[in-house]
Order: sequence, then structure tokens, then C-alpha cells
Amino acid sequence: MGKITFEYIRPLFHHVEFKENMEDYSISCKIFECKPTFFSPPIYVIDRKDIIHSRTRQVALKQISEKEVSDMFSGDERKYILQYISDPRIDSWSDFVKYVYETDYSFDVKSLGQYLDENLMPNQKWNELISNLLSYNAKKDASLLKVFKATLPRGFIMRFMPHSLLITPPSCGKTEFYEKIGKRVDKLTRQTLLGSVRWVDEKSTGLFHEQYYPLIVEQVESQQVENLAGFLLSFLELGKSIVSGGGAEMEVKGACSFIITSNPTDLTSSRSSVLNTMITILSKNTLALGRRFGIIAFGNYQPVQASEYDDVAHASTVETYRNMEERASMTLSQIWNDKKVMEYCFTSIGYDDKVVSLIDKCEIDTLKGFLKTFIRHGYPHTRGGSVNMAIVDLLPRILSSELTGLPEKGKLVEEVIEKASSYVGELRKINEDSITYALQ
Repeated sequence: MGKITFEYIRPLFHHVEFKENMEDYSISCKIFECKPTFFSPPIYVIDRKDIIHSRTRQVALKQISEKEVSDMFSGDERKYILQYISDPRIDSWSDFVKYVYETDYSFDVKSLGQYLDENLMPNQKWNELISNLLSYNAKKDASLLKVFKATLPRGFIMRFMPHSLLITPPSCGKTEFYEKIGKRVDKLTRQTLLGSVRWVDEKSTGLFHEQYYPLIVEQVESQQVENLAGFLLSFLELGKSIVSGGGAEMEVKGACSFIITSNPTDLTSSRSSVLNTMITILSKNTLALGRRFGIIAFGNYQPVQASEYDDVAHASTVETYRNMEERASMTLSQIWNDKKVMEYCFTSIGYDDKVVSLIDKCEIDTLKGFLKTFIRHGYPHTRGGSVNMAIVDLLPRILSSELTGLPEKGKLVEEVIEKASSYVGELRKINEDSITYALQ
């Protein structure tokens, strides 16, 4: 059937089957009720590839036989599923299986070879695709391109996501980029992010729930919500939170880069005061806030120098990347959960003594505390950004490994860490330059 856009997707059932000789992995089988429009008759989608989440709107589908559907579920499970279906076409299980499809990967693996050389390494064509994805037919500031690259990939572990504070002049390309690769928000409330619960049957999920692509809040200086991120501190570290109300609870979970942007052109105070204003808007607990961020990009960055921008072509490039990323999701998850990658992310980063000295001399206590905590404890998020950059570079190789087993997982992890190690210094330099710009 190819890829279909749905306006309505509702979870019906989640079945987990543990298989022998698969270590700790399980086969997940979720059923969703999906409608192309709210008034369309539903179709039912079995998601064994774990593609659908609460932010999914487009799904690639394929046919699945009625017998295969029936073989997946016991008699009790069938009864359970049927009791949650209110569809005049369906009175029995034999009716239900007529309208069932299965998720399919959108990336055509036959096209993978064009991005690999004879040694199964990403080639120049892949490098060109990523260059177009980050800056389609335009010249952007080199430092911001690195931030864009570090925050591009799908998230897996929240405590390693490179949450970022971007304070830049206008027209640097932030909005255009994040509009394509994630979710952009202009104005929000606390409920907008985490959701709300009033009663057992009255729950509303927020933007963070099952968000795995970057979530960007623009022009934070214009937001009228005090302590905007104060209630998010645990979520930004753990990737889950409990929202309660009316005697009911709702678990919120996700793993996305949280991007805060500002265009401080109308602020006439010193640069240190501008940065302090941003962090005090975000949280009263600026010490705890500092350890949640991995990237601070604050500077007089160059505006975009565009030539012939093609919005449709840019979106197509992003879709190619996302489709390949989706197809490689099992191996990507294994990489992020590998012990060596975790050890890498939990290794502290040494900052330049001159930068440390500047922070020590800062006369704004809240800003001083934020920056001290940032350079001492924010390193898992910074290193996570460097792992993201390595994944962007190596994605065709990672997918090739998932399909063929070459190279074996241990070698692949080593390659990711080696490339990430070459990038972490670049992200540290962005942070050091930003701190110097703010405090000098």
C-alpha cells in the first residue's frame, strides 16, 4: 500500500512475545486503529517493527494474510481486542482480520548501495546528502551546522540527548531546519509539554510524550510562563515523568533533544545579562538546569546566505534520512545501550582553564552557578551530541550491519566511539566560545 497519512491513530492492544536465543530482546506486537481522516472507516495496523508512536502521522503499510494475523493471538487476546472495537463492519474475529495491515519500512534497501563504497563505508554521495539536509543550497554558520548535526538523529536515551540553548541573531536558519526535522513550538504552557490529567478518563498527552525527534521552543524570551523548564528537570534527565490529577496518573515518556532558541536583538543589556535572562526564564533552579544541557550556542553567528532554496527537495532529503534511520532502529538502539557507548558518554570533559576562570569571575550568581554546573555535569548530553554526529556520518554503514551482520556489532560500536571522540572537542569549543562571548 505504501505510505499513508493518518489524522487519527489510537492504540488498541500491545502484545509482547519473548523469543529464545535473542538475549534480552522481545518481539513487540501492537495494534492500532487508524483513520486517514476522522470521518473515514478505520483500518487496523499491526506494528511489529515498533514504528508507530504518539507523534506518528505517516505510516508505510503492507498486506498481511488473515491466517498470519490469527496465528499471532490467542483466543483470550482476540476477545480482549474485539471488546475495544466499535466498528459496524466487525462482529467477529473473522470480520476483523479483513481490515488488518502491517507496518512496513519506508526505506528501500535496494538503494542502500548507492551510499556505500567497496569497503561498506559511507561514500561522497552520502556526505552530499547530509550536507543538503543540514543546509540545502545555502551557506550557514559553521558552528550552527555542527549544532544542527548533533541534534538531528532520533533519540533513544534521554540522559544522553544534547539539549541545547541557541541564542543567535535572526535569519540563521534555525526555524527552517527544525521545522523539517522535528517539532517546532511558538507558544506553550506547562500542559502543552507534559500533558494533563483531570479524571481517570480525562487525560491529555503533551508534546513530550513519545517524542523522539527534536522539540524546539522558539523565542523563549517572549514566553510568559515562569519557570518554563523547572518542572521538566527530571524528565530531561530520565525521559519519563508522572502527571497526576483527579485521583489519576499518566506516565509521560520520550527521548528527544530539547532545543531552546532566542533572538535577543531587542535586549539592550550586557551579553551576560542576556544569557542570565534566558536561564532564569527556564528555571528558578538554575544549578539543576545546568546539568541538563549539553550545548550552548551564543554568538554573533552569520545569517544564512541562500541561493536557490527548494522546500520540497529539502523535505525529500530529510525523509530519505529518516526512512533509513527508521530501518536501522534496532541496531541504533543496540549501539546506544552498549556498555562502551554509555561509558563514553559518562566520561567527563575538561574545559579550558581560561573559560573556567571567566566563570569564576562572573558577578551574576545565578549565571555563575548555571555555567559551573554545565561544565562540570552536563557532559553526558554533550558527548551524546557527538555520538549523534557519528551516527549521522555512519548511518549507511550501520544499516548495512543490521542487514548483513558486517561489520559485527563490537567493531561498529568502536567505529562510532572513535568518530564521536573526534567531534566532542568541536562541541566543547562551541560551548567555550559561547561562554567567552557571554562573559567577556
